[in-house]
Amino acid sequence: MPIAIKNEILKDDTIIDSEMTNLDLDVILKLIQELPDQYRLVFNLYQMDGFSHKEIAKMLGISENTSKSNYHRSKLILRDKILELNASNKTKLTSHEE
Repeated sequence: MPIAIKNEILKDDTIIDSEMTNLDLDVILKLIQELPDQYRLVFNLYQMDGFSHKEIAKMLGISENTSKSNYHRSKLILRDKILELNASNKTKLTSHEE
């Protein structure tokens, strides 16, 4: 499951850097926990628990399209946070090398 989560977060966009796939699972789980509630809930139900968007929509009283949208937005937020984290780590490495 950990590899599947990483791949799912990263697959939608062309920004797939080898460093992102090497992130520690604990870091990714922490980032997921930081998502806004509605995005985190849909992300967890879909990605981790395996529910369909139709099932999630019924459970949460939202439309199927809202479930899909929240899931997509959660992945965009996670991707951006991962990119920020990598940029920060690269900056730290560069400053230590000088």
